[in-house]
Amino acid sequence: MKSALISLNVKHEIVNVKFESLIQFLDLYSAYSRKTLGAIEKMIEKKRQIPPTPLYQWGPFQIPEELRGKRLEELGRKELEEILN
Repeated sequence: MKSALISLNVKHEIVNVKFESLIQFLDLYSAYSRKTLGAIEKMIEKKRQIPPTPLYQWGPFQIPEELRGKRLEELGRKELEEILN
């Protein structure tokens, strides 16, 4: 039998994002485990067959260039706020 010990810490920071946006973002991006946000964007574009253009805004989410190399599980609260607002 394996066991694990976890520690939960209460964070007193309030994340300023709309709950609906967070759910929509997680529904769209969490299906692609262990991929970077930039790679996920490309896969979603390909799946939806949307031709990439310089002026194309990715749905309601604009992933900043510095976050495209990160994975979903690596995002912090401030980075989520940056994407979702």
